[in-house]
This record gives sequence, structure tokens and C-alpha cells, in this order.
Amino acid sequence: VKEGKGAVTLAVGDGANDVSMIQAANIGVGIAGQEGVQASMAADYAIGQFRFLQKLILVQGHWNYHRISEMILNFFYKNVLWVFPSLWYQIYSRFSGNIFYDYSFLQLYNVIFTVAPVVVLGCTDQTITAPYLRKYPQVYEVGTDHRLYTRWRYWLYFGDAIWQSLVLFY
Repeated sequence: VKEGKGAVTLAVGDGANDVSMIQAANIGVGIAGQEGVQASMAADYAIGQFRFLQKLILVQGHWNYHRISEMILNFFYKNVLWVFPSLWYQIYSRFSGNIFYDYSFLQLYNVIFTVAPVVVLGCTDQTITAPYLRKYPQVYEVGTDHRLYTRWRYWLYFGDAIWQSLVLFY
């Protein structure tokens, strides 16, 4: 199924006999239980009981797809917004070699502009509540249909970053 149809596979196992299946799948879920923890150690995700699988797939899966999509787009936006004012400045100053940003901004770039958005979005971003996602699993189709991370949204973020860089420069 994985190679023939190009599908993303999920394997769920609870014992040592399931380790190869979990490792062969795109996403492996191990259930720690009576048969030991071998499956949990080999898996991408470990849960304590089989009943937690619904929340892992429907709730955490939806939230993680949304967060990852937003973070990738925000990283592109952030990098374009950071680089293009320097480009505009170099064109304006006829490539004189002067720097556009103060050294303190250059040093704090990764701390402020890379870590802070990840922490804030990762801790606070829940577009839909967990009970709603459990009650209406069809909402999960947003992720399976790839509706959040699209080329159109990428170019929208890219264009917005170029526009913002022009506004910041002038």
C-alpha cells in the first residue's frame, strides 16, 4: 500500500512482534502494555491504551498539521521579511558594504525571531477544540486534503513579506 498507492501508512502495535511493522510504516504508534515496551520504543508515538488512539489521530493530528503548516509559512515570511530590507538597502546605497541592521539585532535574530514564534504558536494555537474534533471527525479532512499548506498561501505569505519589507525600508 505504501509504495503501490503512495499512501501514508499508520501502524499500531503493542508488542515485540509488531516492531518491524511499526518501523516500516510512515507513522508508528506503540501501545505500552502487558506485552512490554518494545513497540513503544520503536514507534514515533507511544500511548498507554488503545482508547487514546482516537485523540492522537483526530485531535493531535489536526492540531499538529495546522501548527506545522502555519510555522512553515511563517518561517518563509520571517526570512523574506528579514532579508529583503537588506537587499533594498544595498540597492539604495549602491552596494557600499554598509550593514542595514545593528549588530545587536543580528545576534538576537535566532533567539527572538526564530524561537519566540515557535513557542507562542506551539503553546497557544488550537484552532478547534478537542470535543468538537472528536464529535465531527470530518474536520480532519482539512489535513488529508492539504488545504492549509498550499502554493497559493505560500505566494501570499511571500508577497506580503516583500510588501512589508518595502514598508519597513521606506
